[in-house]
Amino acid sequence: MTNSSVQSISTIALVLITIYYAWQTRKTVKELNNQRTFGVKPILLTKNLIIKDAKAWGGKYSCISCELENIGNGPAFKIHIGIYDPETDEKITASSNLIDYLTKDGTTDDNHIHMKNEMFDTFTYKQDKDGEMHSNLKVILHYEDLYENVHFSERRFCFEKKDRTFHHHLGTFDLNSQTIDKIKNKHKKFKLFTWFQ
Repeated sequence: MTNSSVQSISTIALVLITIYYAWQTRKTVKELNNQRTFGVKPILLTKNLIIKDAKAWGGKYSCISCELENIGNGPAFKIHIGIYDPETDEKITASSNLIDYLTKDGTTDDNHIHMKNEMFDTFTYKQDKDGEMHSNLKVILHYEDLYENVHFSERRFCFEKKDRTFHHHLGTFDLNSQTIDKIKNKHKKFKLFTWFQ
């Protein structure tokens, strides 16, 4: 074997080793980044919806208090609440202001959603075996973590028409759903649009 052949083989081996270490370093950095993100990731849960005032603003609106809980590892910022129709994924109403932040293990009922009273008549109602009318709704929260990464959570609620109360369904807390995917796509398009302006 000639001297130049040995040099070529050594060079190829050195390139392969360098590629391997670069790949391992990238993998390690990605894992550390995921751990860092998970370490500060908030997870918000809508605990309750309560109609506090059914005759707000001269009787035209209902003021709905939203009790939220942060069960994640870090604080949540710029919290927005929306109520959606589960059949069409259309937004029924949303909070007009943001909750600035909610700490880890924190709860709040500071946020209120005002919904026109006539909207309750547009819900799709179903009759249960007792003859009571109810409608299903989705509450979707939109919020950021410390690094301004956007997160979503969804919980389903049942609205009882007769006593005008909301009850959440057990086992229906999602961080990813079809509705959330649609909202994420709209959010990405909006950010892209504002970036180009």
